[in-house]
Amino acid sequence: MFMMKTVIFNIFLVLGFLILITSCAENSAFMPNGDNSSSEDGSTGGDGGTGGDGSTGGDTGTGGDGSTGGDGTIGDNNAIFKPANKELYFGRANLNTDEQKAYDLALKTMLDNYSSIVTNDGAGGRVKIDLGKNKILNIKYNEQLKKIVSFIEQDEARLFHISSNSPMANPSGFGYTYKKDAYGNITEFYIRIHRTYLSYEKYRDDMKTIELKVSAIIKSIGDTSKLTKPQIVRKLHEEYLATVAYGGMNFSSAGNITGSFLAPISTDYFKRYLVICDGYSRSMLYLLQRLGLKAIYIIGMTPEGFHAWNKVELNGEWYNLDSTWDDSMTLNSTSSRKEHFLKSDADFSPIHPKPQIDSVGKKTGYLPFGVNLPASANKSLTPQEYN
Repeated sequence: MFMMKTVIFNIFLVLGFLILITSCAENSAFMPNGDNSSSEDGSTGGDGGTGGDGSTGGDTGTGGDGSTGGDGTIGDNNAIFKPANKELYFGRANLNTDEQKAYDLALKTMLDNYSSIVTNDGAGGRVKIDLGKNKILNIKYNEQLKKIVSFIEQDEARLFHISSNSPMANPSGFGYTYKKDAYGNITEFYIRIHRTYLSYEKYRDDMKTIELKVSAIIKSIGDTSKLTKPQIVRKLHEEYLATVAYGGMNFSSAGNITGSFLAPISTDYFKRYLVICDGYSRSMLYLLQRLGLKAIYIIGMTPEGFHAWNKVELNGEWYNLDSTWDDSMTLNSTSSRKEHFLKSDADFSPIHPKPQIDSVGKKTGYLPFGVNLPASANKSLTPQEYN
């Protein structure tokens, strides 16, 4: 009888797995092994709310800016609502000085109590960014605003509460409501957030829940002072992938860090943290930055369609990293592959070609404003270098 029950249970497991695979195929989303799907919308990651459209960042550095301790844990919960070390934001570095000031103000506002919501139209709200009050000048054009907010979304994963009606989701058609002074300087503009997060307390509570899992993953790495940077990335990659599974295409949370860290999705006979490529890449960016490592969230084109992955800087050299395609295909498995791990451009590009031009004439690489991705090291790292 025990053997019969075991057989029946295993049959249900197989059926559940097949249902998940079928669902992935029907939703045209990449599977983790990267060879049996057709496309994925790596550009938006959902519509906000319990998921949303945001980018990543984290709290790391030396402590003065709300950063982490040596093992990546945060002693003060308020630290998770402060911007990361500015040096970790790749997009920010591609703005001029005035644009960076506007970037910093917008990021701080969106993380730290955006209580002054100007309007609520049922679909979401608008948060006022007051450049004039903060004496930020020389922001004169809507294109500058699009670039500033797009770079914030790419750099900072905690902004999952920003609405999908944003520059990254719709770079060709997005426009802001803003006001100008007599000299043509934009004095205020607005960032839309999803209706789920009209209350800052809701966002704050969700971030505290996210922090519980993020801190546990980082703590599981152990004493990072005894590891090389490649070893830290390898352990982080493995510990993170042991906690998530590919899927959840019908849930907005699958495209950002809420799918990885906020609440598991009940499907089949399990409760699992389900994410697609956006969710994997944003989550890895957040975790890497939490440990003081500079990384980039990349939207690009593979032969099959849109996809998302990361680049990480180690000892002055950049390497490619695709957690989606290195995740195990076995449900709830703690194992992971290294086929797309810390690779040079030469080794990576046959599977992940350089950014191409999409159907509306926009570059489908990391940033659509003429910013190129950094070239990688000449050689991929070997297992001997990261184990």
